Parts: sequence; C-alpha cells; structure tokens
Amino acid sequence: TPPGTLDDWSKPLDPMSQIVTTGAVVLSVEIPLARKIAAIAVAGWRPDGDIHVGLIEYLPVEQVLARQLELAGKHTLHTIRRGPEPKAGKKDERRLLPAIIIDPTSPAGMLAEPLRKAGYDPVLMTTTEVAASCARLQDGLSAGTTWHRASAAVDVAIEGAVRRDIGDGNWAFGRKKSAAASVDVAPI
Repeated sequence: TPPGTLDDWSKPLDPMSQIVTTGAVVLSVEIPLARKIAAIAVAGWRPDGDIHVGLIEYLPVEQVLARQLELAGKHTLHTIRRGPEPKAGKKDERRLLPAIIIDPTSPAGMLAEPLRKAGYDPVLMTTTEVAASCARLQDGLSAGTTWHRASAAVDVAIEGAVRRDIGDGNWAFGRKKSAAASVDVAPI
C-alpha cells in the first residue's frame, strides 16, 4: 500500500479550508483506465500560507474537457517553467506553462492536444514528477502543511490505493494495480 493511510489523510481535514480567492491555482485532471469518468482536482495557497488540495469534480469523461476549460478560464493559473535548466550565466529560456497538470501516461493524456487547441499548453508530468508529487503530498500531510475538505470519493481511493514503486524508493498511486483491486485512484 502507499505510505500513509486513511487516518493520515483525515488528520489535516479542515471543513473551512480554501484557496486564497485572489490566488493562482494548479488544476489537474485524471481519467481512470475504464475511461468513463474523470476527476478534476485543485491545489493552491491558503490564507495562512499552507496548501489546500481538493477534488473539484468527478464527472463523465465526455464532459471533462469543457469543464476543465471553464475552470481554467475562471481562475488565475500558476505557471510552471518547463525545459532544460539554463547553464550558469545563461538566460533562462524555459517556457512558462499554465498549471493544468496531466500525467501523459494516463488516459488523461488524451486531453493534451484538445487543451492546446483551446489555447492552454498543459504541463505533462514526467514519471519522476509524478513520484515527487506523491512524496510532496505525503510530506505535506505528515507536516500538517497540506489541508483538504472531506471527500468520500478521495477517502475511498486513499483507503484502497495500491502503491506503484518508481525507481529507488519513490512511489506513486498505482493506476493498474489499484484498478485490479477494484479501486479508482483518479480522485487522489
């Protein structure tokens, strides 16, 4: 199982947790292997400087692109630098992309091109970045710096998720292994 438990997820529960209303957000989308539904999530800074994460919506996959575009149009998106690190003394020419996050190895990868056509160049996470985001979530929950509101869909996913090892000590929520155990990890 992934590090952490449903109890770890429940500790930083704050029913009043919210992102600063004028703050930038990160949106992400995940589609389970069955490709029938999709999950849209958000992360951003709280007024106290901690992080708020949450499931925005769990909806039919045919509605996810329109909803993702609607949300991206309503909110200021964080920007993320992409490309090779500049060499010492050289200008940083990496691209700044709006933070619509997609794991291109997941079924959500199919949204990359439609998002580009709509004017958003999504951030396509590498496997290393997926593992780093799982570690960051685990660390934030443990340190009490990442908060969320209650979500039954996320609780079910956290409780039944199966770990996927990545490299030497890194991990992610295993999409295939969890699905084989009849658990959809998309809400996470």
